[in-house]
Amino acid sequence: MLGEREFTTEEVARYCGVTRPAVVSWIAQGLLAAHKTAGGHRRVLRSDLARFLDHQGYEVPPEVERVRPLLFVVEGDAVTPEAVAAVFSPDFEVLAWPASIDVLLALGAMRPDVLVAALPMAALDGARLLRAAARSAATADTLRVAVVSRPDEVKAARGYGAQLAFVRDRLDALRGAVLARVSDRQRRQVV
Repeated sequence: MLGEREFTTEEVARYCGVTRPAVVSWIAQGLLAAHKTAGGHRRVLRSDLARFLDHQGYEVPPEVERVRPLLFVVEGDAVTPEAVAAVFSPDFEVLAWPASIDVLLALGAMRPDVLVAALPMAALDGARLLRAAARSAATADTLRVAVVSRPDEVKAARGYGAQLAFVRDRLDALRGAVLARVSDRQRRQVV
């Protein structure tokens, strides 16, 4: 399982609708557990933030509540959600969603750590989905991954906004690349 996510005081302030200095004050008073990085920045563990928000009566957002990173897979012709789940379920909470217009609403509401879009999709334009996810503030931090049917489609998928693109028969390589990116992002949030 991946390491625990940590949040900045700025992120905590957004969740609580207060200023960053108010969060720093809570930490100084011992109301919110935090630690300092080597650079002197305060970080709050996901579990501590979830407990604090719940105890104070704030809504606990899904990205704070979940223990494992969320991988959101949109069904398409290149791969089945079951195949993705089989590869990623040891490290991720995997949620499959049918290729429909509702997927955009679900992405915004669930704010997944990783979006896997299997291209092509019969009922939805996968290129538009990836572009919309790249532009949306709700999914700006989401790692966008495309799984394609043929090697010649990899470059096009990256052009659509996928940060990673793999051919469907290389899911094990995809797993390694996704784990490295997500773990690296979590490490950068700590420093």
